[in-house]
Amino acid sequence: MGFMARSRRATRVRLLSVLVAAALVAVACGDDDDGGGGTATPTSGGGTSASTSATGGGEDDAEADPNGVVRIVQSVSAANTTFDPTTTNSGLNTMLFSLYGTLLTKRSLTEYEPNLATRVEVIDPQTIEVELREGLVFSDDTPVDAEALKFNLERFRDNPNRLGLRSEFMAGLDHVEVTGPLSATVHLKTPTSGIFYDLFAGPETILISPTAIRNGVNLREEAVGAGPFVLESWQPDVRMVVKKNPKYWNADAVKVAGIEFIQLTIGPPVINGLRAGDVDMANIDANLARSLAPPITSESFPHPGPFILNVCKRDEPLSDVRVRQALAHAMDRDALIQGMYGGQSEPVWSLQREGDPRYDESLEGIYDHDIDKAKQLLAEAGYPDGFDTSMIVSAGGVSLTAGELLQGQWREIGVDVSITPTPNVVQDFYLDGKAPMFPITQTRAGIDAYSVLLLPGSFAAVCGYDDPVVGQAVRDVMALPQDSPEGIEAWQKLSRLVQETLPFIPMVFHNQVVAWNTDRIGGLEWQLDEFGNSIPILDRIFVKAS
Repeated sequence: MGFMARSRRATRVRLLSVLVAAALVAVACGDDDDGGGGTATPTSGGGTSASTSATGGGEDDAEADPNGVVRIVQSVSAANTTFDPTTTNSGLNTMLFSLYGTLLTKRSLTEYEPNLATRVEVIDPQTIEVELREGLVFSDDTPVDAEALKFNLERFRDNPNRLGLRSEFMAGLDHVEVTGPLSATVHLKTPTSGIFYDLFAGPETILISPTAIRNGVNLREEAVGAGPFVLESWQPDVRMVVKKNPKYWNADAVKVAGIEFIQLTIGPPVINGLRAGDVDMANIDANLARSLAPPITSESFPHPGPFILNVCKRDEPLSDVRVRQALAHAMDRDALIQGMYGGQSEPVWSLQREGDPRYDESLEGIYDHDIDKAKQLLAEAGYPDGFDTSMIVSAGGVSLTAGELLQGQWREIGVDVSITPTPNVVQDFYLDGKAPMFPITQTRAGIDAYSVLLLPGSFAAVCGYDDPVVGQAVRDVMALPQDSPEGIEAWQKLSRLVQETLPFIPMVFHNQVVAWNTDRIGGLEWQLDEFGNSIPILDRIFVKAS
């Protein structure tokens, strides 16, 4: 019962949630009235059987400058950038997608389009079939076939990278069976196909030339893929330039000569770059969007992911849940929403936004701003006068704003926080643990927003966090159709456990703001990356002819 995405541009078919939920529950429970076969489409992470046919999107070709280069603000840090998902420690998806393409293009939380794959179909909760597009080649002229798919997926499985690959991939993939020159069956260890399916639109299933890897290509400096662009140059911490790939399957529809990724400091330097015409597009702070004027415009994308305070719970005082509860009560979330997102957000009470079927209204206000309650909890935990602690924040942007707001709010309960901004939070917080707290936009779109925080060994499960009860609740969500009655109850149970135990402190939901120069670029269409962020589809964007 997979859905069919019949065109890259126009016809995108939504997931058949109710029918699919029933189908997957039947399969998961061992109902074999249909012989255990058939196709089933998962929900909220979806399933598809995608047919081909694709053309470029956006505005009329006559408006495009074929020699145009789009300039996008993007980190190209030497510390984070590598073109191999087995070693990257940062989600540089816009660049990876430009060089490698993706098997599917994720247009929304429930909509996918075919890309390098023409069909990705859930057969049962542990089996997914993949059919690749005919005639694909890597930039080294070697074929993109089912053997290349198997090579890459099993290579990523055998080189687990908790910093760059989602835990669902590393824990879920059993093996890949080649069933034809362009077809393969992906076998999973556990019944998590509804969650695993989404990985076919992410970096976990990108394809790198096996020949290049076997020949020892240096994937810190080279990328041999089948995406719409190829690497031209890279100056670490400055810029990366990619140019149109003439071997891309849809090269005729690519309307730019290249993309230039430029690193700028978050905040006013980005705004100044947009105003001066030095860059064409950037993610910006919501509060800075008010300062923009034509031809610079912006769009706000309400994000399903939460902004949280990630916490190391290994050492006192933060090992005591009462201390974490006190910090949660001392948060003024209305002030956080105003200061971080210009008033455009909502508190994270349940783990889904209000209006989502999985939202648990019984949790509303569970940590309302209550200074007296916060002080009482600190006293019960043995800290009647508060304590000193420290926090890592990203050097600029909403993380720094959140840290400064929390620093001021927590003074009311005697908690004195020292803040250390860093350009490399992955190293300083996740790897080196230089401070026990980090306010972060947990920008992922589904259960992976939380599994990465809650499953032992996952990237963001800091300081060896392992709660078997919470971990099982995560796995229960992963095993069920997301909008079935059972799936909804599993989500709500997980929401209650998180709020009771506070392995991290939920704050407010994220809003992503993207700004661009409307005089310079057109043809904007959006896809979601693995973090649920809206990013431009780079083989459709163009520079306007003068």
